[in-house]
Amino acid sequence: MKVFLSHSSRDKKFVVRLYEALSLEGVETFLDDRDIRVGDDIRLSIERGISEATHLAYIISSHSLKSRWVQEELSIAKFRAMGEEKLRILPILIEDLTLPPGISHLKYANFLEWNHSERFFQAFNELLQALGIKKISVQAGGLSFSIANLRLLLVAEGTVRGLSAWIEGFLDGFYEGSRAVRFIDRLQSVVCNEIERQDLERQLSDLANVLLPMEGDLMESIKNDIELISCRIRKMKWAPKGDVFSPEENDGAASRIAWDLKHDLRRLAGSLKELIREAAMLRSKEAVPVHSSSLGEPQ
Repeated sequence: MKVFLSHSSRDKKFVVRLYEALSLEGVETFLDDRDIRVGDDIRLSIERGISEATHLAYIISSHSLKSRWVQEELSIAKFRAMGEEKLRILPILIEDLTLPPGISHLKYANFLEWNHSERFFQAFNELLQALGIKKISVQAGGLSFSIANLRLLLVAEGTVRGLSAWIEGFLDGFYEGSRAVRFIDRLQSVVCNEIERQDLERQLSDLANVLLPMEGDLMESIKNDIELISCRIRKMKWAPKGDVFSPEENDGAASRIAWDLKHDLRRLAGSLKELIREAAMLRSKEAVPVHSSSLGEPQ
């Protein structure tokens, strides 16, 4: 099985996310940035990529509808779909648009809310079914993951990494532009609000429950970091207000807690990324094909 990702370069953010999610499931893909090298004939590379593919994921957006390359890829795919090889076209809608006439009869995957993690994985699950990927559990070397747990890890790693970078940027903003004394009231409320907006505490709780029965040095390190970060969040909520922003001055101040939280989150993100890599390798070895869903079939 191989999936050709037909898309506009202006939709690269979504495509990279889809590519990474497919890779976690052990699905081989054709992605132009990776598979077409400098000096390669672009047209021949595309034709070869489609000829080797079992599925073509047609990412539909206002950009792709205007892209000459995408429309040419779709034409090649339609020709192959009518032949003996029966390439399957999987429409993937990422903008609220009317499907092009040539594929309007096919059921599409609804990725309109792909920026929302839960909505992304709901649509992704349907795509997996269309590819014949079965939900299985992987158990080896102290790891025990279902597909849902792999997604939990992926979402948590993105949240933790993003929040660490956000806190770092916010703290840097307090230093830049003025040497005047800054009070911590705003930092405390803004950081707490961002933690709540990202739903970090619930994600950490879910993650801790998944990892609870697992053993190993990496697992223990992650569990310890989750406990430490949860403790810092509680301290942040109850930190004394009115402290001058200075990480060196008061260990109990919100400023110091935010400073430490940034480093803890960064360390946890690195550990989660390593765990995701290990789990994905195990899962790719255990993938089992099943009967596909109706995605890409006439409605």
